[in-house]
Amino acid sequence: MGVGKREPKAYSSSRFTRTGGKVTTHTEERAPRRRILLTLPELAVGGGPVIALNAIRYLDRARFEPHVLALYPDRTDMVDAFRAEGIDPVVLEHTPGRSIFESPRVARLIRERGIDLLHISGADERRISLYGAFLARVPAVVHIHSEWVHLGARVQPGSPPHVRLRRLALSRFRDEIEHHVACEYLADSPTAAALFEPSVRHPVHVMTQSMAFDAMAEAAAAHDDEAWRAELGLGPGPVAINISRHVPGKGQGRVIRAFAAVRRVVRDAQLVLVGDGEQFAENQRLSAELDVAGAVRFVGLRTDVAHLLAGADVFAFGSTTESFGLVVAEAMAARVAVVAYSLPSITSYAEDGVAALLPAQDDEAGYVDAFTRLMADAALRRRVADGGYRAVADRFPPDAAARSFEAAYDRALGHRAPGAGSRPAAAYRRVAAMASPRRAEDAVRPHR
Repeated sequence: MGVGKREPKAYSSSRFTRTGGKVTTHTEERAPRRRILLTLPELAVGGGPVIALNAIRYLDRARFEPHVLALYPDRTDMVDAFRAEGIDPVVLEHTPGRSIFESPRVARLIRERGIDLLHISGADERRISLYGAFLARVPAVVHIHSEWVHLGARVQPGSPPHVRLRRLALSRFRDEIEHHVACEYLADSPTAAALFEPSVRHPVHVMTQSMAFDAMAEAAAAHDDEAWRAELGLGPGPVAINISRHVPGKGQGRVIRAFAAVRRVVRDAQLVLVGDGEQFAENQRLSAELDVAGAVRFVGLRTDVAHLLAGADVFAFGSTTESFGLVVAEAMAARVAVVAYSLPSITSYAEDGVAALLPAQDDEAGYVDAFTRLMADAALRRRVADGGYRAVADRFPPDAAARSFEAAYDRALGHRAPGAGSRPAAAYRRVAAMASPRRAEDAVRPHR
């Protein structure tokens, strides 16, 4: 569309003095408000979009003007939540495998809206956003959520030599684009930061997360247990809940198998599974095979997390990998006792036996025992729930994510002004040379 980049909006503040009946106005110019484009793979309930929304709620709008871009139109459950904060997200309707062809659309959006900085949140949109920023000559903050977002080659074992060389060359090209565009990395936790620091050229800073304590408290105050159980089709007895997408690595199968063992001891135990995903039907079949289908409720995708947590007795988590474990911390903020397989990201804020029960990843018997004890013992549940709340109450205040985002934006914009850096043509020549087949073998390992 060829729309040029607009100048950043400048803001000013005024103060008044009165001398002998005459009012004098003193105007102080503030720094221009910088436009930030947060890119997300989708607008569904999940870690990345929730973290972004938590930050946007408290972002200093006098200094930063947030915009949101999502790739996929079929998962937009949080659109209304973003609109409530004054953000009208753009949905790209991305076709997987066409990142390099669709990146000009992102570049055009960047120019049309006068974007000063990209904040790239997830793995799916990382390439298309980086290429778009590269074309528009705009720097980026890259958010590290998990090990799926990484540099280096991605080659399937046993690939033919020509496929291997092509993948290595493309990986080197992609990495060079990232090294050119990214000037700041923001990690969800110290664990995620440590994983990526050896592979990137620019600093990795750890953000502080935010918890919606006000929403949790409001949901608890409004909770009607009888109505809540009727809504979910539950009877009397302790209720465990799991909130997560049904995708590989999230571990609902492990939770269901453990729950089947719990039911042999706590006969009136019930389990609510919240979320959708490719393994949804598989997990339904598993509950039937284990003869617990009558005690397990699959409620699908829900956005009212605080309402669902308000009636739960135990939060049961089975994930094998998390960069932070946002939903675990949310359960603690809602004063729900947590049992989860131990992960470094979770133990960074939750002490085993105090804030949660955290058996080792390979200790299925220990998980069943911890799950059973929580479901059977109300006093233990209260003690663990109180410990979990104390662990997150002071550590993750509601505005912490916004302050972390603002600090990252200040560092990124101070490091390199919008449009600075190598000219695209020169950079393309450089990355093309680095991606030549004779140098492709050098790209096997991440490089600085």
